[in-house]
Amino acid sequence: MPDWKNKSDYDYINRLNFDVKAWEFLRRNNKYRREWDKYNSREINKKSRQSSEKLATKWHLEQLIDYRDDNPRLCWNFKSKAPTITDTDSKYLQRKPQYIAIGFDLTLKISAQINLAKLKMERLRKHLEKEGLITLYNTSNSFKGNLVYLRLLDAKLEKTTLDKIIKHFMKESEETDYDRVLERVRKQLKTARKIRNEDYIKLLAKY
Repeated sequence: MPDWKNKSDYDYINRLNFDVKAWEFLRRNNKYRREWDKYNSREINKKSRQSSEKLATKWHLEQLIDYRDDNPRLCWNFKSKAPTITDTDSKYLQRKPQYIAIGFDLTLKISAQINLAKLKMERLRKHLEKEGLITLYNTSNSFKGNLVYLRLLDAKLEKTTLDKIIKHFMKESEETDYDRVLERVRKQLKTARKIRNEDYIKLLAKY
């Protein structure tokens, strides 16, 4: 893991594909780390592999991966049992290629299905755009703040106090207004935790 106090340690993030960027956030999730440690402490057998697959599905992975792995063989799980309608002849789609209908299973966790549905729509949209069937209003693939978000997550993993984080960033940027930096860092930490805990899956839609 890079040293959060050294900004240049994070330059490599800008060169990563979005699926690897998603991994960079997930590997900093304490719940994921605990599940890996618990799984890794078991004897590897057929039963434990099945357990790994079950646990991995929750994180949108095919298999659990060691969070210390800087170059993992990533296999994201995009499987969904919910029906998807893309046939423009369907009465639901009004013969418009930009329309899509996706079903949901109300007996399963809704938020996970919504994330998968978003991912499916992003991938279909890219395909339709490539085929010239639709024109996007916004094709930006930017994901702002990757570096500072990861630095803040790493600082908190080291149990660095908020005060020390703020003073470090003030020194780095030569800012003098403590309260202004405090407000900014709090907002950035909130966003960083949201990406780490759930929104990392959205990075995959850009892959």
